Amino acid sequence: MGDSKVKNENMILDFTHVYRDEDIKDIDRFRYIDCSDIQETDMYCSKNAYEKIWGRIEPYGIQGIHYIDSGNYHYITKIITDHITEPFGLVMYDHHTDMQIPMVPEMMSCGDWAGQTLIQNENLRQLVVVGPPESDIEQTLESYKGSKGRQENVESYKCGYNVQEAEYDDSYDISRDISSERLLIFSAKDLHGGLPEDKLKHIRTDLPLYISIDKDVLGTEYTETNWSQGDMSIDGLERLLSVFLGGQGEEKNTDACRNDERYAGGIRHSRILGVDVCGEVQTDISVPEYLEAEEKNEKVNIELFRFISEHVKKFR
Repeated sequence: MGDSKVKNENMILDFTHVYRDEDIKDIDRFRYIDCSDIQETDMYCSKNAYEKIWGRIEPYGIQGIHYIDSGNYHYITKIITDHITEPFGLVMYDHHTDMQIPMVPEMMSCGDWAGQTLIQNENLRQLVVVGPPESDIEQTLESYKGSKGRQENVESYKCGYNVQEAEYDDSYDISRDISSERLLIFSAKDLHGGLPEDKLKHIRTDLPLYISIDKDVLGTEYTETNWSQGDMSIDGLERLLSVFLGGQGEEKNTDACRNDERYAGGIRHSRILGVDVCGEVQTDISVPEYLEAEEKNEKVNIELFRFISEHVKKFR
């Protein structure tokens, strides 16, 4: 990566001003970036918006812990990972697969960015999705069968930045990525009994990782988002994060990893490239409802920052 891509900078990308009501913005280890002036960003991202968003991120690099507003902006993970110029793995904690067939081929959205990343990014060696319900997984896999997987404009979001040209079939068969273990999905049902060993052993440990967290994977008693949510606890999420963060230097011996030797020593990666967190509440709701949701979200945001920065020292 070039020098501008490897700087270590924790960032808050605020599109809706939701972070103005959270204390996390006041932590001096964060750079606050107001993105509310960028048009064509809510749920869908145009090519023009893509370039403007990357222009705000590029001076600071992609390494660090990044808060990227509500789930409507989860596609920012794709913008960031498009600019990783080495083989890497992407781990996504989410109550949804975010792998819908694009409704608007010339744009990407919060609902299809992960699928587009899987199809377009040649440096992505493995995508690990953690947390969606089995019904959502089945719907995703079914939608990619045959011509429904058509990608009419696969170059739209490459922007000519160090991405090798590639040709794609009119129909994209996602089962090939599953059979090759380029795509691993751990359903919410899988997680209730702990990560199943038959899948866990297929996680690649030879890759640097980028980690993306949508707080909608958590139950509503812990956080409130603008999308349907799962039932995971914050402790459960941190335990699952430890699967990938536990191999970072001395932190492999922390209490979070000590209970399971597989978590502490088996999943060890060379480094964490960056982490992002989305899942803020919608701002256009009643004031009492908004304030209650913000109180929950603020606590979870600060807790996740504490937990991740304790495991990855360079992000402190």
